[in-house]
Amino acid sequence: MESEPLVISKQKTELVCGVPTQVVCTAFSSHILVVVTQFGKMGTLVSLEPSNVASDISRPMLTTKVLLGQDEPLIHVFAKNLVAFVSQEAGNRAVLLAVAVKDKSMEGVKALKEVIRVCQMSNDSGLLGTTSLPLVSATWLQPSPSPARLQMDRAGNDSQGAPRLFLTTALARGISGIFVWTALVITCHQIYLHLRSYTVPQEQRYIVRLLLIVPIYAFDSWLSLLLLGSHQYYVYFDSVRDCYEAFVIYSFLSLCFQYLGGESAIMAEIRGKPIKSSCFYGTCCLQGMSYSIGFLRFCKQATLQFCIVKPIMALTTIILQVFGKYHDGDFNIHSGYLYVTLIYNASVSLALYALFLFYFATKELLKPFEPVLKFLTIKAVIFLSFWQGLLLAVLERCGVIPEVQTIDGSKVGAGTLAAGYQNFIICIEMLFASIALRYAFTCQVYSEKSNSPAPTAPMQSISSGLRETMSPQDIVQDAIHNFSPTYQQYTQQATHEAPTSGQGGHPSHGTHPGTAGNSGGGKKSRNLEKRMLIPSEDL
Repeated sequence: MESEPLVISKQKTELVCGVPTQVVCTAFSSHILVVVTQFGKMGTLVSLEPSNVASDISRPMLTTKVLLGQDEPLIHVFAKNLVAFVSQEAGNRAVLLAVAVKDKSMEGVKALKEVIRVCQMSNDSGLLGTTSLPLVSATWLQPSPSPARLQMDRAGNDSQGAPRLFLTTALARGISGIFVWTALVITCHQIYLHLRSYTVPQEQRYIVRLLLIVPIYAFDSWLSLLLLGSHQYYVYFDSVRDCYEAFVIYSFLSLCFQYLGGESAIMAEIRGKPIKSSCFYGTCCLQGMSYSIGFLRFCKQATLQFCIVKPIMALTTIILQVFGKYHDGDFNIHSGYLYVTLIYNASVSLALYALFLFYFATKELLKPFEPVLKFLTIKAVIFLSFWQGLLLAVLERCGVIPEVQTIDGSKVGAGTLAAGYQNFIICIEMLFASIALRYAFTCQVYSEKSNSPAPTAPMQSISSGLRETMSPQDIVQDAIHNFSPTYQQYTQQATHEAPTSGQGGHPSHGTHPGTAGNSGGGKKSRNLEKRMLIPSEDL
């Protein structure tokens, strides 16, 4: 079809969510073309070239990149003003409304549909002065593409022969699957060994919790990768994964407390000692202070607050996602991602700082338990995954990650792609994490607890140990204790029960199984509970 002669062109500027938005109304002999565009980031109007539009009415060619407003009330005002403006020019001619958007994010699509809906309702009411419904078309294009690339974006991505995104290929899913299932086998076997030799429950409870981070991280990320698409299912899977992060941080600190015999035993060793100034451990601001029970309380509270904040943020993310207000990598002040990231970053940084302080205070006491590998492995799994996710979000904002890709016929934004790459990387990393955790939390010291080999526990005992491991009761009790005002009066430490010799001789409370196994077999069973009063001036 040959291009029709241009009759008239008018334009008008409206503010949509505070952003100057230009409406260009181009009148042809048989139809009206209305193009919505916005000003660029530097304040200059994004160029628009509606050339050859009339030759292909169903697919308007727009070499522009704009972003629709995301505030629903303002969108209503904008759409109604648009209808009023167009109705003056349309007459009895058909109207083609073309809107160019930056990417197919949930917010952008919602805004686009709202504009279209209001325009159609107005048209049904006769405001456009035409009996035909508006022909509405939206296009998602890169800025100033070449004609060949433009043609590919318009038709090639929708065809079955178009190149697929690597993350959606069988190769990517196969590679990630191999790494994930190998990590699962390694870690699940190690968990089974610990439950089979469940001789020191007070320690192995936390060890099993730490090991479970690999299956949860790996399988969660793999599912998110398999379901990568415009529906953003990964947000729900990642929320479950993120909640377990807090569980792991608390479990690691509690394990260190168990290694050293509890709060009372730790205080007996460090109480009154001056805190050394160290920029690396962040104690330069604590110079001149000494260790007290308040120091241990801060370490526990800083990790417990993460156990509280993280599930709240995960629930908030799910709610925002349902209402279309959450989009990965969107640092816009109207998006929930910015605020969730800031709160999470502050909370996780405080928890990490507390762990550093505790390690700095007790590193000499923890030397027999080889804490460095344990500390580095846990921190790498949790905190490196967070920082690499944040780095991917920054790369997305810098344009390194493509802004729009087509997956199974639907277009997804750069935020979804960044999350997909994050999940793929985690799938690979979990294999190396499972190997490191196998050496960091070996089961050998627990299986060799006595001179004679311990009998294999029946499956009922293994299942009971697993149920005890996953019970959150100790976290609730610890949170109540550490945030209670009565903490200022005393701290309580309960030593573990040592079984009779007929049971194989469990290590006593606070004693590492590697040393108890050689010297503690056959001790008499006893229950001992000590309470150490802490003067209020130490707090």
